[in-house]
Amino acid sequence: MATFSDASYFKTVFISGDDMVKEMAEQRQREVDAFEKKVVVANKHFYVNTREKSSHQMDKKNSLLEDNAVKVGLRLG
Repeated sequence: MATFSDASYFKTVFISGDDMVKEMAEQRQREVDAFEKKVVVANKHFYVNTREKSSHQMDKKNSLLEDNAVKVGLRLG
């Protein structure tokens, strides 16, 4: 009869210590291997270029002053 005082009982139900660390490392390695198997690109790093090129406050007026003003509401027949 197995009782709670038996040391082997807790090893069958709960994983702790070195066994837990080893099992977690194996699981992580399996996840990494599964990911590596699915990758089809040469470089796994995703580069995002969202930074604007140099924007200066004085350049912002250029888009307003390039052409003459066009007022759609004031068309003379």
